[in-house]
Amino acid sequence: CALAKTFIGLIATGNHVVRITANCELKWDGNTVVNVRGDLAIIHNGSVTFDSNSRFQNVGDPHNLYFFLGLGGTSTCKFEMLSNSQIGSDLLTLIHTPCEVHMNSNAFLVRGQIFSGLVNFDSNGSIYGASVSVPGVPSGTFSEDIVYFREVVT
Repeated sequence: CALAKTFIGLIATGNHVVRITANCELKWDGNTVVNVRGDLAIIHNGSVTFDSNSRFQNVGDPHNLYFFLGLGGTSTCKFEMLSNSQIGSDLLTLIHTPCEVHMNSNAFLVRGQIFSGLVNFDSNGSIYGASVSVPGVPSGTFSEDIVYFREVVT
């Protein structure tokens, strides 16, 4: 995770996909600012943590930010934003994980969507919903397969 974190912090321009196959924690320490200068997708088998007061902020034109976690079938695919962390304006964000998304107190996601097995918001944690197009999927379309069907007989 350290190499991926360093790469993300050094991106000067352009759109990037960062694939992390290790089951590790990708963590930004407190008061860290990550400048996003293009569309960025982070595809990770492990977890992501924004420590207190850390943030991703947009530089230049509006960009998209994607977090796809748990694709390797691991159980440690949590996305967590600790107190006062944020993903800033002009970063349309999609968070997708079969695990948990936890927004601690005052954690702040300006615009985006969350698809998760469990979503927890502590006091004053917030997100403003906005449609986020997924790369490779035509705008306005969505396909879904039923994985589990439960019938309740009363």
